[in-house]
Amino acid sequence: MHAPIHELRLNHNVRPRLHAMTRTIKSVLVVGGGVLGVTLVLFISFSPPGPPPFRFIGTPAVSGGFMTLRITNEGRAGIYYFALSPQVKSNGEWSDLHGAGGATFLAPNGTGTITATAPSSGLPWRVPVYVLRAPTKLELWKRRMDILLRRQTWGVEHKVHVAYSPEIPP
Repeated sequence: MHAPIHELRLNHNVRPRLHAMTRTIKSVLVVGGGVLGVTLVLFISFSPPGPPPFRFIGTPAVSGGFMTLRITNEGRAGIYYFALSPQVKSNGEWSDLHGAGGATFLAPNGTGTITATAPSSGLPWRVPVYVLRAPTKLELWKRRMDILLRRQTWGVEHKVHVAYSPEIPP
């Protein structure tokens, strides 16, 4: 026969069992989100940086055959700059770039001065400046790992940018 009604009890403390498909979907979403996050971090850390935040301040001062120009590094990382010999504009064309001197470090948010000898040609001229970012700590650690693990001894790769002073009339 049938059991008396008072003997049938429901256990309200037992949680209903989740469907297996729901667990699978949650697992896939968690793993997929993790892979996407790691990929995004790697993409950002290996993406090439833009040009250094280098700029000329004010107008060049020409006196006694020399030009003095103030520069600034508006970034959070140091940069190196290297002033080349002045270029002269003749028939609408600038002369070739010629190097002289060595690179100078400019600290983050720092300012510096470039001094160049004014050409005696009586033509408009400007001073080209090579600018590159100083390597970051991450780049230096990557370089150390390349040397340690792969025995690769070439330097940290940097893109050099050329900035030009304002054109100076004769």
